[in-house]
Order: sequence, then structure tokens, then C-alpha cells
Amino acid sequence: MADQKIEGVYYEDVAEKVRYWARDAGGGVVSVEFLKPDGTSTGMVAERVPAQVFQQRFVKDDPSKKRKAEPPKTPQRAMVEKCMAAGQAHLDRKEFHSAEFEFKTALKFDEKDVGASYGLGESYLGQGKMEEARRILSRLTDNDRLYTKANKHVFNKLGILLRRQGLFPLALKNYQRAIKIDHTDPVLFYNLARVLYEMQQKEKAVGFLKNALVIDAGFREAADFLANVEKQGQG
Repeated sequence: MADQKIEGVYYEDVAEKVRYWARDAGGGVVSVEFLKPDGTSTGMVAERVPAQVFQQRFVKDDPSKKRKAEPPKTPQRAMVEKCMAAGQAHLDRKEFHSAEFEFKTALKFDEKDVGASYGLGESYLGQGKMEEARRILSRLTDNDRLYTKANKHVFNKLGILLRRQGLFPLALKNYQRAIKIDHTDPVLFYNLARVLYEMQQKEKAVGFLKNALVIDAGFREAADFLANVEKQGQG
């Protein structure tokens, strides 16, 4: 495994399999990125992981191989996952009203499911229902109990979604809380810096970019962004 080039679809070897695109980012670091529906990378970085740690946590996705049997799901959990899959498929096709129905159904079976709440918020945004979206996404960011390592990647995606929609205060709160549960993840510091930059708080953005680079000196995107922000400050 040590000599094998890391590039392709991998999943984390935990109870609930979530697939990612992984690639060697150089300097002994692997970039773990969210997937598009077609199985290619979105370019959105979920995490940067030391190669040695990556090999312990992630498994190459090989559809031809049988994976180890997973523990049986409760009927309630099975329905949540069925609705979630249908909702995501509708989102991918920009069928936002149908996606809303599926995510709402999932939340009827498990009102605390973070992924379903996130999907419902995205469905609202797609329909231009900004108040409904703001309400449910605010509920996510305000619930400290949801900020666990198991949900970290969902909150990373949530922060990116909030920033792209211009909901900067919510995005800021999201990343601040996410960093409390994992202050060793340079991607969270980088994304927080992007929010601060959009809020015209460039000095604070510089500080968080430097934090990201202390954790991961080879984080090229953070280094490039830092150089750009510092250059603007000199202009």
C-alpha cells in the first residue's frame, strides 16, 4: 500500500460508508474531496490527511469486491437512508421540490438527522425559499450538540454552502464551532479564513490562514490565498 499511488474513490472504513475522491497532494499529505454524482471530485476539500493516517482510515473503493457485512439497520434507519438517497438524487437533478419532500420525510423518521436537515436547507435554497433555508440552517449552526467529529464533514459542506449564499455570519459561526471539535484540521481554518475575507475582515483571515499552514505547511491553496491577501494589504 505504501508504494501505491493514491488517486480515486475511497471510503472511510467505519459503520456508515461515505465515499470520497482522494489524491496525493504532495508532501506526504492526501487531499480527501467530496464527490460529484458521477463519482468524480467536486474539488471541494473535505479534509487533508497525512498519508500514513489515510492508509489506516480509508479503503480503496472496488465495486468488484464484496465489502464486509455491515450491522443490520433498524427499519427506521433504513427509511431515513432511502429518503436521503432519493432526496440527493433529486438535488443532483435540480428537482428541488421533490428533494424537499424526501428530506422532510427522512426527518419525520429521525428529526435529529444532520444530513437530512442540510439537504432540506439546500432544497429550500434551490427554490429561492431563503427564509425557510435560513431558519433550518440557523437551527443547525445553533445546535452545539450536533457538532461532533462524526458530523464534521457535513458541517464543512454546510459552511461552504452558507458562504456561497452570502450568509456569512452563519458560515462564520458554523466554522468556529466546527474548529472546537477538531482544531487540528487545516481545511476548517482555511474555509473560516475565506468567510472572514468575504466579510472584509482581512487581518483575521490572514491569522487563520497562518494557523492552517502551521498545521499543514504543504497546504498550497492556503499558501496561495495568504500570499494574495497579503499582497492586497500592501497595495
